[in-house]
Amino acid sequence: MLNSNRKIAEYESKIALLSQEVERLTSVLEKKSGEVNNLTRKMNEIDSMNKTIGSLQEKITKLVKENIDMDGEVKQAQDNIRLSANQNNKLITELN
Repeated sequence: MLNSNRKIAEYESKIALLSQEVERLTSVLEKKSGEVNNLTRKMNEIDSMNKTIGSLQEKITKLVKENIDMDGEVKQAQDNIRLSANQNNKLITELN
C-alpha cells in the first residue's frame, strides 16, 4: 500500500509538472499566434504600399514622357519664333 501511495504521489507530481508545461506552452503559442497575426497585418500593409508605389511609378513614367514631349514642342516653338523673327527682320530690312 505504501508503495502504491508513493507511485500515486509520483504520478500526481508528474501530472502537475506536465500541466504547468502545457500552460506554459499554451501561453507561448498564444504569444506566437499574436506575433504571426501582427506580421500578417504588416505584410498586407506592405503589399498595399507596393501596389501604391507601382501605380505612382507608372504615373511618374507617364509624366516624364509628357514632360519630354512638351520640352520638344517648346524647343520647336522657340525655333519657329526665331525663324519668324529672322524673317521679320529681313522684311524690315528689305522695306527700308
